[in-house]
Amino acid sequence: KDFCENPEIVRERLARNRHSKFVARSSNKPKPQGDVVGNPKGQGQDANTQQSRHKKDVHKSTRANHNRRQGAAFKRNRGMIPS
Repeated sequence: KDFCENPEIVRERLARNRHSKFVARSSNKPKPQGDVVGNPKGQGQDANTQQSRHKKDVHKSTRANHNRRQGAAFKRNRGMIPS
C-alpha cells in the first residue's frame, strides 16, 4: 500500500460518495399528509388525522419554548429567582 493516496483517486471516491448520498436523499417519495385540522365537528376524524395530531402533541416540546426553558434554567442556576 502506498504511503500517500493519489489525490485524483481520493477526489473521485469522495465525489461518488457525495453523489450516492444525494441520490438516496432526493428520491421522489410522496410526503405523508400532516393534516391536524381534520373534518368539521361531528363529522368524525380519520385515523391519519388522529395520528398526525398525536405526533404533533408528542413532538411539541422539541420545537417550541426551548429558548424560554433554557433561559429559565439559567436564571434558576444563577439565583435570579424573585423572592
